[in-house]
Amino acid sequence: MYNEEYPAIVSPAYKTFEVSDKNQLLPEFLMMFFKRDSFDHLAWYLCDSSVRGGLDWNRFCEIEIPLPDIKEQEKYVAIYHFLETKKILDEKLKDVTKPLCPLLIQGITKTLESTEAA
Repeated sequence: MYNEEYPAIVSPAYKTFEVSDKNQLLPEFLMMFFKRDSFDHLAWYLCDSSVRGGLDWNRFCEIEIPLPDIKEQEKYVAIYHFLETKKILDEKLKDVTKPLCPLLIQGITKTLESTEAA
């Protein structure tokens, strides 16, 4: 999904398209649908047997997409963005806390040693 304002160059080997009515379908919701593993499996099943594994445009257009109303789509997109942000924060937290782990283990070991000595 391309969100930038300036133009981009895309290989003619790929089809590009745009959501024409964003009151019916949110582009982010459609992208979430495409990112699912089950969609990936379906696309591989429907694709031709070429090395690139191309999915013919007409065949692609035949894929049925369950479409909840726009308010539901907005909720799903908001949840998705929240989870993506949480994933990024979790990674940053892991990077920050990782150096602390040896210190915590060292502190626990000292505490256990002093308890055993008493």
